[in-house]
Amino acid sequence: MSIDFFTIDKEFQFEEDICFKKNFAADYALATDSAIQEEAYDKIAPISATAVMLSKLLNKIIIPSGLIHTGQNIQAFGFIYPDEQYKLAVQVTRASLRSKIMFVSFEMQLNQSKDILIKAITSVAAPVEE
Repeated sequence: MSIDFFTIDKEFQFEEDICFKKNFAADYALATDSAIQEEAYDKIAPISATAVMLSKLLNKIIIPSGLIHTGQNIQAFGFIYPDEQYKLAVQVTRASLRSKIMFVSFEMQLNQSKDILIKAITSVAAPVEE
């Protein structure tokens, strides 16, 4: 079920299980600098994991025309390995309407057990459709 972007408030949140398959790490390594391929095969790069986290969020909302990605901050605290279970937790940290523009910030965390492996904040804005 998708939610209308303009109805998002601080109550919006969800959790979802994620498992990165072994070929995900290999495919990412092949798409990046060949010097890191052998090192990267057994780990998921934080930036690629964050892209997957963001795609899970985008699947939950109806994206309006004119949506602008205004910023992103990513902190990685540990390694992410293929074929292990992780928990994605997403919540809204800001939802405000100013001058007919809706601003929303989402905090995303990738956890394993009680450990936070990635914490990301992404911010977007969209003009209110009339």
